[in-house]
Amino acid sequence: MSNTNALTPRARHLAAALPALALAALIAACSGGPGVTTPPTNAPSSPPGTPAGPTPTPSSNPTPTFGEGQIEHPTGATHVVLRMEQGGGFAPIGAFATQAPTFTLYGDGGVIFQQIDNRGAPFGTLANLPWLVGHLDEEGVQSLLQFALSTGRLANARDTYENNTCADCGSTWFNLNAAGEEKVVTIHGLTEGDMPGVPDQADRAGFTQLATVLREFQNQDGLGDVTSYDAELYRVTTMEAFGEPVGAPIEWPWDDLTRDNFPAGDEPGGMATLDAEHVAELVQVPSGGHIGVWVLDPDDKPVVLSVRPLLPDEQAAVEAN
Repeated sequence: MSNTNALTPRARHLAAALPALALAALIAACSGGPGVTTPPTNAPSSPPGTPAGPTPTPSSNPTPTFGEGQIEHPTGATHVVLRMEQGGGFAPIGAFATQAPTFTLYGDGGVIFQQIDNRGAPFGTLANLPWLVGHLDEEGVQSLLQFALSTGRLANARDTYENNTCADCGSTWFNLNAAGEEKVVTIHGLTEGDMPGVPDQADRAGFTQLATVLREFQNQDGLGDVTSYDAELYRVTTMEAFGEPVGAPIEWPWDDLTRDNFPAGDEPGGMATLDAEHVAELVQVPSGGHIGVWVLDPDDKPVVLSVRPLLPDEQAAVEAN
């Protein structure tokens, strides 16, 4: 993100330290125990750690254990220790403009995660709910990493898990930087549930359990007073309008910005990084992102703008350039 139009960003801090997150609560959430509302349809029906379907050949040493407090990890407030993102596949092009990590754990114990959205609104008709932010102490960080590395199968995971039975399925990405491992694990078709004939069922069952916990992280016990994540910077993407707007396009909201401030890059459309004050002139902030805001540009040409908040590590990268 080298094109930055950020003006006097407001300083934000993660919430104060919260009680430790117990590993037992993580396993309970994964298996549909107390603290979980409705488990997703792709959650394993068998106990945690039990492979789904026929017994496959799992990864070597699939469930390593680590001594208490012995999982090394970066400790910086913008150092990603564990992250999950889901997306891709067959989706409207606007979805890629706002695709973002579902969950991120930072080295200092900060956690930022997307809310569970039960509004049931059609895709793109409502702004995404603001992300939530909290903090784990080191005991909680260790518990979460223990779960991710062992039950979640990340310790010995390969870089890629293909699913050749589904061309349009989305992907799940896990970023890990802990226990001497720094890698990105890509799993295709994980959210599609059990699919006969797909290899690595034992690993996929573990990934599904981990994904369930991280996707529903707001249901975990011991998170205290979780607050909305009020991002300093947002990525705003412009694309040529096509189709019909839901309502009348709004007027271009900025006196100090033109289409030239949104140069084209490697991704479709133009892109700029704006501070929260500028974004607030377009959509409500804090926001978890907004797809497809119809706007008349300064030349009265309709364009579609999409907004996505930047996470602390992304903001740090922008400010470093």
